[in-house]
Amino acid sequence: MAGLVPVILHGSMTPPLWGPSGVALTITPTIFIEGRPVATELSDVTPHGNFSNPHAPGFNPLCADSVIVSGAPRVLAGPEHLGVAFDPAECTCGFHLVCLEPAIKTYVGA
Repeated sequence: MAGLVPVILHGSMTPPLWGPSGVALTITPTIFIEGRPVATELSDVTPHGNFSNPHAPGFNPLCADSVIVSGAPRVLAGPEHLGVAFDPAECTCGFHLVCLEPAIKTYVGA
């Protein structure tokens, strides 16, 4: 399935590499896949990782207020024409990538 990549949806998880996992929160409720809104660039990610314990492995205070910063420039969504986020997408915290939940089997060409 060349050219097909998973889309990040509302509720997609961030991997719990060094602490609690976060989930993607959408800001573009105009496009739905399997009944769930897609996530886009600038979508919030709930607090995750070790953002409150500077002595814990993987400490990163940016994980408390992370947003998705990478999206496909050729697939735009919403009135703001934001790029749709694909798996994996980088967050502003730098080292956490959003990953698709295994139950979601919908793909889009990119």
